[in-house]
Amino acid sequence: MALYYTLPVYKASYKLVIMLFANSDNFAREYKYTIGQELKDEGTTLIKNIYHANKAMDKAVAIGEARENVEMIRLFVRLMQNFNQISLKKFVEINQGVEEVSKQLSAWEKYSKARKAPPESSVVARAQASVRSKSNNPLATSEESRPIPGRVA
Repeated sequence: MALYYTLPVYKASYKLVIMLFANSDNFAREYKYTIGQELKDEGTTLIKNIYHANKAMDKAVAIGEARENVEMIRLFVRLMQNFNQISLKKFVEINQGVEEVSKQLSAWEKYSKARKAPPESSVVARAQASVRSKSNNPLATSEESRPIPGRVA
């Protein structure tokens, strides 16, 4: 298990949360303590979920929650841009950070699912191929393919 603070997804998320905190200070009073606070909460929860995913044996649950946090951040940032609380330049910058984190979480989720177990169909296919190669090989000299003396097949 890697240290959570060395993971690229953690570093990108941390950078995103720093941007969220820096930009929410400029919100008007009516947004700063409502949606602005929820935006900060989603960001800190994202960091927590990445930590939990890193230490968990079954990472899928925590990664799924982290992906949900990213989508909520995306929603709140867009809302704040529509209410003219975030400039277009900052909106684009934050969305690039959101997209980077989202891609990394998706890749981490695929990687963790791939490491669990191979699909049943590939295991069966390998076993069947192994049986076929043993039974259909006319040049086999193993004990399995030789007839037992005195025994009728």
